Amino acid sequence: MKAPTTRVKSINEDIIKLNQRLVALKTEKEKAVAESFQQMENLEGLRETERELKKEISDYVQEIQEIVADSTELLQVSSEIIEEKRKITESLNNLIGESQKILDGKISEIQKLDKEMATKRKGLVEEYTNLARQKEDLNILKERLEARGKEINKDYKVII
Repeated sequence: MKAPTTRVKSINEDIIKLNQRLVALKTEKEKAVAESFQQMENLEGLRETERELKKEISDYVQEIQEIVADSTELLQVSSEIIEEKRKITESLNNLIGESQKILDGKISEIQKLDKEMATKRKGLVEEYTNLARQKEDLNILKERLEARGKEINKDYKVII
């Protein structure tokens, strides 16, 4: 057996080692507790962030629902506008068809009047040409008469 002093010394060394280990464990425990408190604070911060994010998401969802409602209303209005546009287009097409018929009739009348005008113009040109010839003939006669009148005046002066 070992001597009691050796054994006491050995026990003392074991106690010192155990005390050192106990101190180390206490230090680790304090660190772990501090980390736990830090994690709890972080967790509380995360919970607060989670609440804020849920509120933001709720706000976004509400905005999206409003946008969807507005879009649905706009879609309805657009459908009504498209239907009105279709009706207006149909009416315009009918008016265009009627206008085309009227226009075709007026074009036909204008062509007819144009032919009549061309015929009358031709007659007027011929009449003007005849009148121009007659004027020339009258001018020639007038000149002859004036010349004859001058001759008669000369003869008359000679007689007097």
